[in-house]
Amino acid sequence: MDLTRLETARLFHRFGFGPRPGEFVSAINAGVSVTREKLFANSGTDLGLMNLPELVITDLGKRPSPDDPQRASYSSELRRQNNELTTWWLDRMVLADFSLQEKAT
Repeated sequence: MDLTRLETARLFHRFGFGPRPGEFVSAINAGVSVTREKLFANSGTDLGLMNLPELVITDLGKRPSPDDPQRASYSSELRRQNNELTTWWLDRMVLADFSLQEKAT
């Protein structure tokens, strides 16, 4: 059993979201300790997040009463914004160069 491969795979999956294409082979060649240091490192600006679009969420105001005809459109917009927020957050975690920091946050 190749413990280096197992430990490296565990690092990528535990502290991130798995290796990116080509990253696993590079990590195996670099060794477990170098890979661990790289995954724990935070060298400042996260270039992976530079292209992430800004999230725009608007204040929908007070929820309409149950008999208000605007209730359906309010609920629909609230659902849309919640879905957009969830997708933005998942994109942020996956695109980040510092996956551990994003996953922990």
